[in-house]
Amino acid sequence: MKDVRVINGAYVTEENDKVLIFNPHLFTSFILAKDGTIENTIEKNKKLLIDKSIIFEDNFNYNLVSKFFENKEKYNFNKLTITDALSYNCNLNCSYCMQQNTFKEIRRINLDEKLDLWLKLINLFNAKQIDLCMFGGEPLLEYEKFDKLFDGLLLNNICISNINAVTNGTICNENIINFINKYKLNSLQITIDGTENIHNLRRVSKNIGEKPFNNIINNIKWFLSSTDVLITINTVLDKANKDDYINLIDYLIKEFKEYIYSCRPRIIFNLGLECHPFKKSDFTIKNILPDSEYQNTYYDCMYKLINKNVAINSILPSPICIKNLPTDLIISPDGSVYNCISGLGLDDFKIGTYYDITNNPEKFIINLINKKKRLDYNCNKCKYSPLCNGGCEYEMISSEKKSSCQKGIFDKHIYDIIKIATMVEEIDNNVFRRRCYESDF
Repeated sequence: MKDVRVINGAYVTEENDKVLIFNPHLFTSFILAKDGTIENTIEKNKKLLIDKSIIFEDNFNYNLVSKFFENKEKYNFNKLTITDALSYNCNLNCSYCMQQNTFKEIRRINLDEKLDLWLKLINLFNAKQIDLCMFGGEPLLEYEKFDKLFDGLLLNNICISNINAVTNGTICNENIINFINKYKLNSLQITIDGTENIHNLRRVSKNIGEKPFNNIINNIKWFLSSTDVLITINTVLDKANKDDYINLIDYLIKEFKEYIYSCRPRIIFNLGLECHPFKKSDFTIKNILPDSEYQNTYYDCMYKLINKNVAINSILPSPICIKNLPTDLIISPDGSVYNCISGLGLDDFKIGTYYDITNNPEKFIINLINKKKRLDYNCNKCKYSPLCNGGCEYEMISSEKKSSCQKGIFDKHIYDIIKIATMVEEIDNNVFRRRCYESDF
């Protein structure tokens, strides 16, 4: 294990003749030519590092910085993020679908009720603008209904900042292209789990004989040529596809080179963490990677992505949990509201019902406060808290673990996190690509 130490709030390690520095509180990084010991190198460049916000001054309580940014997001009621699943309907039968064990026979509220729910949430938080994420099921099966809802927001003078969609990518037509352009959708997240054979084995069309992979590739070409939308290619790594992942990347580079390597890339890559559906499934029981093997696989693939100079949307192995943000809400088809996208449809993560929000908002607020993630004392004093936010409660519940603590994982891979942070630069909001090392000296 590489020697990693915390100096003035930053993680610091060495590699050959370089000192690598990553500040987890500010997400800044730097590389220095090693001059003596690590401590001597930091001391000789201390003013430079402080001026560039790479390290903090002596005796500075840097945990207050993380708390500032956490509270800034937590109590920023100007913007509300709504992820809405109008239905659980989908045109695929995916072997590891997160909703396969979710109770789906529920009453769907109608569009007038859904718009009323959105407006009441906006008024409850007094939000000035709204980010929207189309979710499902397969949301593009419902694009006409989303169209009416978006129009309803605009008629009520609600400012829509961004609209994104999480889609399987198999559905596209002229009407959907017009819909994307009408509302200037920002991005589509499309999951591709491997090259053609591997992807088609696990993401099976309900239409007999239809092969999703080729549909997805053709539709991505259509999206890119006819709209300005960004495409995030999401891949969930497991035992069955981990050795095929780089083959997929090479194939996509061949097909979409101009969009991947443009100054403002329109195809971005995300590596996902395999989770068990609630009550698990045969597929995930057989194929999910143990934590240690998953982390090794993740970082191996990340280094390869960075060295191929493609854009990535995260330098961490899993997203920081949103469960502590009261303004990030997920809505089910029946109008119930949740604070975890993986926990959609599960009572453990339900904040309130449609009736609560429309008739008893006080109860909804109380539930929202009670459902916020509770970080224990050990979390608050842990040196990895800026990266972890207490781990994933859904993963803990679905895998029947006693704790979601990730300290052991970070202990093993903090060197990889530092190295990756110093290998890349942020070229757009949450978009990273390999940097030129020489620029740091």
